Amino acid sequence: MFGKRAGDLTLTYFYLASGQERSWRAGDPEETRARVRAALDDMAAGRFDPFPGERCEWCDFTSFCSAGQAYLADRSRGEGGSVTLPIPDPDPEGVVG
Repeated sequence: MFGKRAGDLTLTYFYLASGQERSWRAGDPEETRARVRAALDDMAAGRFDPFPGERCEWCDFTSFCSAGQAYLADRSRGEGGSVTLPIPDPDPEGVVG
């Protein structure tokens, strides 16, 4: 990865629960940073659709996600169930080929 242009790199998500793999070419690092910052800002402002489930146990965002906190509280009382999460599209606007 060092000494390579972003366009020469391929990023891959491997979803452990489903065994699915999604790959795409890396885009412009500044565009990626901007997209990630915007997503994190939206999450911090409560503008996101949470999908609480087992992943809440290790999710870094649970500290400010009321849905995740509720799921974990229910689970600790023995009330939590299994939730199937959709696989997010890492390039929803089709920017990266």
